[in-house]
Amino acid sequence: MLESVFKLAKLVEELQSEPDQHSFFDFLHDSQCWIERTLSGVLDQSIPLETQEQQMKLMHELKKRQSLVIKVQSMGGKLAEENFGNKDLCAEIRKQIRDIGQKMSDLNEVVQQKMNDELRTFRCGHTNGSTANHLYVE
Repeated sequence: MLESVFKLAKLVEELQSEPDQHSFFDFLHDSQCWIERTLSGVLDQSIPLETQEQQMKLMHELKKRQSLVIKVQSMGGKLAEENFGNKDLCAEIRKQIRDIGQKMSDLNEVVQQKMNDELRTFRCGHTNGSTANHLYVE
């Protein structure tokens, strides 16, 4: 996890430097790979979400990555503007910007659903046969 934080910090630092086509596609590729690995890990449960601490760590990482994706999208937008004469390149960049945003949104949705599933499992496991766990508010 610590290695991931250092790598992310390096990416953010590099993103703040002058954007170019090569670095945009590198950052885009890194973000896509991270999203795919994280989605796969959440779906196959190799990224655990049973405890609140595990959920908070993942949510913190998602927030950082969302920030990186926004910067990558901004970088791509600038690159598309700079290359407006190359319609094919501009179209590809805009497609990639949309796709990475959608993938990040899909990942957030899956993580939220898994967390909700964990919460339901926890509640069901703690309320079976017992009324002592109910909260009564007057």
